[in-house]
Amino acid sequence: MSTADEPTEIAFFLCPGFASIGFVCALEVLRAANKLSGRELYRWHVMSASGGLVPSNNDLETLTSEGPMAGQKFQSVIIVSGTYPDRATNAQTRNRLRDLARHGAAIGGISTGAWVMAQAGLLEGYRCAIHWENAASFAEEFPMIEMTRAVFEIDRDRYTCAGGTSSLDMMLQLVAREHGHDLATQIAHFYQHERIRSAGDLQAEARHTVIRIKSEKLLRVINVMETNVEQPLNSGELASHAGITSRQLQRLFKEHTGYSPNRYYLDLRLRHARLLLLQTAMPVIDVAVAAGFVSHAHFSKCYRQLFDVTPTEERRRAF
Repeated sequence: MSTADEPTEIAFFLCPGFASIGFVCALEVLRAANKLSGRELYRWHVMSASGGLVPSNNDLETLTSEGPMAGQKFQSVIIVSGTYPDRATNAQTRNRLRDLARHGAAIGGISTGAWVMAQAGLLEGYRCAIHWENAASFAEEFPMIEMTRAVFEIDRDRYTCAGGTSSLDMMLQLVAREHGHDLATQIAHFYQHERIRSAGDLQAEARHTVIRIKSEKLLRVINVMETNVEQPLNSGELASHAGITSRQLQRLFKEHTGYSPNRYYLDLRLRHARLLLLQTAMPVIDVAVAAGFVSHAHFSKCYRQLFDVTPTEERRRAF
């Protein structure tokens, strides 16, 4: 919290391949807060581990200074990461972040910034949000951290969002806390943003939206499949969750997806495994188990049939 005469000092820490839209949305809220209030409410600094030009996920480069360094004073440090957050920082940077947190800085994360925070031990005992594409691998890597499907989470001095335009909503909520809801609403209108989402809003996955339009029962079964990947359920168990028979379940999937429930479930598990292979350093055999396969050979065969590459080859390409 800043006083009327002292702007809030915020450091944006950019990781290679950072999510550019999330960064720009967050930064623009601060710029508009200054513009519309007629005062310098916020002052921002753009940093990276070694300084210089840092490429984003769309290959645009942003000039950064090296930091954050010991002794620098920030009210907030916001980590902006991208597709491969597990490779985004080194031990020295994580130590710097921990030191800033110990000295009272709030720590935020945009897109997969929550992953970097978790690696640094900065999310223990906190709720967090992360982009839905990285949710499965995050849950595997950090099972003790409470991750939600919300567009953003503000939990005391930790705040995280799923990236994209959700960083706009998260920063608007932070502006509202510090300088009032009226200013936050003015900023939203300035950017033609018709509604400031709350932490209660869930992330929108396009696939789920389409499925919900087709059939609520189908969506219910798919949600059950997604929460039972490591220990897959049989058709009878899946059907009971939707209150239908196994035969009705077969017809439902054939009509709306073109696949049998078993085929759909298998593809879902394999896609879950692919995210783990690409986004974590888990051994391939552990990925197989996490995707519900008891045999490495069977896992490898099914994986190759779907993706035309073996799990081992997929891992080698990723790393």
